[in-house]
Amino acid sequence: MTPLEPTSPAAHVAGEVFRAALLAAAPGPATRSALLRSIEYSPSARARQHWIVATGKAAPAMAQAAVAFLAEHGLPLAGGLVIAERHDPDTPAQLRPVVGDHPIPGPQSLACANALAALSDDVAPADVVIALISGGTSALIGAPVEGVRSEDLAALNALLIESGLPIRAT
Repeated sequence: MTPLEPTSPAAHVAGEVFRAALLAAAPGPATRSALLRSIEYSPSARARQHWIVATGKAAPAMAQAAVAFLAEHGLPLAGGLVIAERHDPDTPAQLRPVVGDHPIPGPQSLACANALAALSDDVAPADVVIALISGGTSALIGAPVEGVRSEDLAALNALLIESGLPIRAT
């Protein structure tokens, strides 16, 4: 295959397509696009409280997009969580930031799981929960099942990561 000349029309078009693809896949625009397809805008929807739970490495950007989307469509935001590997100063003020451990679950991951469980107590049956999940969530929210110690969960996670197996194989 012959490489494109950097100044050729084909190279320009290829660059524009690449930039458009990156923009469409960015967490904010992708979140907005998904919400446009899935959130109800009826008057009854405006009477329901909306909660946002954003988790993973893209959580802050997804949360920003969701908060803006709700405001733009007149849908009430009750609150929510942004669970990420570090505090992001751009986390929307209406949402509580919680920092978990990544890539190996640890004590902060358990704290994130507990924060999520506590939030669920505040959500009424008629409320809407917008769950925005991105990569890293399984480590950030690490609550082992009964009978499994946190240390064992972390050790198993570390073994899986070190094994070199593709993530889909695990």
